[in-house]
Amino acid sequence: MSFRSMGAADQRLLIAGAVVAITALISFVDPGGSWGGIMIVSVLAGLAAAYIAVQPQVAPTMRLPATKGLSLLVLGAAATAASVIALVSYVGYVFKNLADIYELIFLVGLVASIYLLWVGWQAYKAEGVASMAPPAPPAPPAA
Repeated sequence: MSFRSMGAADQRLLIAGAVVAITALISFVDPGGSWGGIMIVSVLAGLAAAYIAVQPQVAPTMRLPATKGLSLLVLGAAATAASVIALVSYVGYVFKNLADIYELIFLVGLVASIYLLWVGWQAYKAEGVASMAPPAPPAPPAA
């Protein structure tokens, strides 16, 4: 696998997925308390998004069970939902410890999961527009 041979969109997707997964993993070692077991959803969604970015190089013959856009949309929604649930569950802790490094890392992960959701939405919309394109006109008869 070569990071340089990937397209710019796939590079950003790989980085966002890795950031989501790593920040969610770090949330489990927060000395102030864990952000909850729901963060395992963010870990798995981030890893899956990173895999979708490298899948054409790692396993080019494998077909995903859904389109790339739909997969990214679902993974982004799952990661964002898990992070928002954790945030709402610990809202008092969030406002009390806003300068805590683990809090900042969690917020970076939340922003990365929202970015992942946005990328998934853009890819999903692009796939929908491409599938609704009118068919090509028939070729003129040969002379």
